[in-house]
Amino acid sequence: MNWTNPLPETTQHNGLTIPVYLDSESVESLDHDVALCDTANWLVHTGRATNTTPPSKEAKSLNDLVNKLKLAKLAYEGLADCDKFRIDEFSGSENLQEMIDKATVCIDEPLPKKSKLENLYWTFSITGKREWRKLGRSGFDTKFQTFMAVVVRQLDPDKPGPVESYIDRVTKAYQRIVLGQKG
Repeated sequence: MNWTNPLPETTQHNGLTIPVYLDSESVESLDHDVALCDTANWLVHTGRATNTTPPSKEAKSLNDLVNKLKLAKLAYEGLADCDKFRIDEFSGSENLQEMIDKATVCIDEPLPKKSKLENLYWTFSITGKREWRKLGRSGFDTKFQTFMAVVVRQLDPDKPGPVESYIDRVTKAYQRIVLGQKG
């Protein structure tokens, strides 16, 4: 994907063709990193979408997913060791269990509907590797903080300002919503 100006009108992500929401300033803030720009564009796309699925249907779908994941885990554990290794070097059962645990958390503790961006901050909390999701002190912003600012800036209904003006706001929101810190 070529992220030089002018930006393409659409891009491919997860097998879907989606519009490109990022502007030149956003791409420059992310240092023209194609993977980060692609992920940011995807999060903007999902952030602009509205969930029309009623909570009861969502819970039923999550229960169905958990049941199918449990069946998949049983099937995986029934395989010969050589096949387990060929599939996922013996960690497939752990991966399936992790997915089961995360889906169960979604059923037990659905995300509150207080803020439209709250779900987005929870998504930030699982984006990339843990080492990448670190927060810097004021004035020493990390790439993760800039990434969050780019996404939130694109979702701002008002005329968006510069990316730097969003960094403190998204950092404080991330600390409050995800990390549970008062500040």
